[in-house]
Amino acid sequence: METLINALPPLAVERNLPYLIPLNWAVEAICVLRDAEKACKQQSKTTDQQIEECIEKIDRLLEQAPKRDFDKLVAALEEQRKQCESKLLAVLLEQAKALLARPEKSKNGEAARDLHRKLLDYEAKLDKDGKERLLQLRCLAAQEEIAELRTELDSLSKVPDVRVRQAGLIALQASLTQQLLQLHKENAKDLLKPAIESAEKLRQDCTQCLATCTRQLEEEHSAKIRHYQAWAVRQIKTYLDEKWTYPVVRSWVQGQLGKFNQPPAQNDEFNSWLKEFGEDFQKEFKELIEKELGINLVMNNGILNAGDRNGIYNSAWEFRTLPTPGWYFKNAIDEKIAGLFTRQAMVHYLLPIDRSLLKPPVAMLYDEAWNIGWHSLRERLGDRVALSLKTIQLREKRPDEVSLGDASPGGK
Repeated sequence: METLINALPPLAVERNLPYLIPLNWAVEAICVLRDAEKACKQQSKTTDQQIEECIEKIDRLLEQAPKRDFDKLVAALEEQRKQCESKLLAVLLEQAKALLARPEKSKNGEAARDLHRKLLDYEAKLDKDGKERLLQLRCLAAQEEIAELRTELDSLSKVPDVRVRQAGLIALQASLTQQLLQLHKENAKDLLKPAIESAEKLRQDCTQCLATCTRQLEEEHSAKIRHYQAWAVRQIKTYLDEKWTYPVVRSWVQGQLGKFNQPPAQNDEFNSWLKEFGEDFQKEFKELIEKELGINLVMNNGILNAGDRNGIYNSAWEFRTLPTPGWYFKNAIDEKIAGLFTRQAMVHYLLPIDRSLLKPPVAMLYDEAWNIGWHSLRERLGDRVALSLKTIQLREKRPDEVSLGDASPGGK
């Protein structure tokens, strides 16, 4: 028919197309009926794939059937489809019987899974023997799936990252649980007993692996918490050893300012702390000096050079007649620098510590250190306010963010 259509002139095709399409359908339907009937009559050579192809072709033809003139052909297709389904069921049952009779049937899980999937569509048409074969196939298919899950468990056990391994095991356990639920829903647990036992054993092994992961994570967390305690103690101890209290720091600042008429030493103590406390502190210190003393600082790399020191030295004092004649620090610059250093030391050493993670003795030590610094600023409300704002702005370090080398060495 296709050859005939291709041989016609375009005008003839256009004129006769409404008649040619139904005729073409009818010719194809007759050919499919012939092939399907032949496949159904064969006893030994017919495969389930051949029958399935015939059913697919019949279904397509039934969907495309003309609305009139071919009722008998449509009825023949519907009847042939029923015969194909019966033949397909017989072929599948015969294949199932042959597979289940093999001594090495446990090695045919993939074939059993495919057969079970196909037979499941015809479960309502199965007799007692057929349903028993279906359950036996279900058992083999389940065992094949469980074997695959066992392989997955073996692979997961070798994953070095415990968190990735744990996530994989949780997903695997969920698949196993679903498998067991489906097996227990069946009404023939005796036939499915081998699969159920395999699944239960695998679930137990998976649970043990998960327990190992949990234990490793708990040990890892405990180690991090212990490490965090040690880091926190070092931070606190360094703060306390350096005596970062306002009166002590003020005395130190006054002594440092008195040396600013001299070039800085190679390991100048004042510059060391400027560098240690970081860029934000250096910026704050620079703004304070420029505002209170009215000079411009260069501060290359965040430290004071000889010119900066001389500028501060020459501007830091003023002569006053009251309360007694003499030289005094201009705008109480020594007090303001001391307040800035005192609160920055608390920001640097104490604020990074998350007190909620500390064990009681360490927490009490933290409180003592904090109170020492805080009370030393009792007459400096502005510094207390600035310190309070820092507690809002800064985030404490987490256990996985610290190392015992984080605490700064002494030097003041």
